[in-house]
Amino acid sequence: MNGFDEKKYYQSLGISQIIQVESLKPSKQKQLTLSGLRQQLIWRIDQQYSKRLASYIKG
Repeated sequence: MNGFDEKKYYQSLGISQIIQVESLKPSKQKQLTLSGLRQQLIWRIDQQYSKRLASYIKG
């Protein structure tokens, strides 16, 4: 039993919960680059969550 213990690892970093995405909605933009998608997701996270929680989510 020397395998990786994901739960213990995240606890050591002070992370107690994991967020999973169940679905994504397509963007209305015609051409969306990976960089543009990343910026859009970061903006939405910043709008929806507290500063501290948003920093964990973006990490």
